[in-house]
Amino acid sequence: MPVVEGLSPAATEIAAYETTSEGTPISPPFANTPEGRLAVANWCAVHCTTFSDYRVDAETWAAILFGEDGAWVSEDGRVEFA
Repeated sequence: MPVVEGLSPAATEIAAYETTSEGTPISPPFANTPEGRLAVANWCAVHCTTFSDYRVDAETWAAILFGEDGAWVSEDGRVEFA
């Protein structure tokens, strides 16, 4: 991950990264705006899995990526909320 400390959100982009290996991006970058956050959640819903071949909708991806509810994916692919 590049260092972005001190940069404004408008000068950065966001992307989804996997966490099971070296943190490879699983989405293209999107603008660091509310619209960009929606776009990355929608992109992941269509193109990404949470675990193995399990898929979830954009709302669940938004909770995983940006939620403050502590969403996480269990080893059987279920999305859990704290």
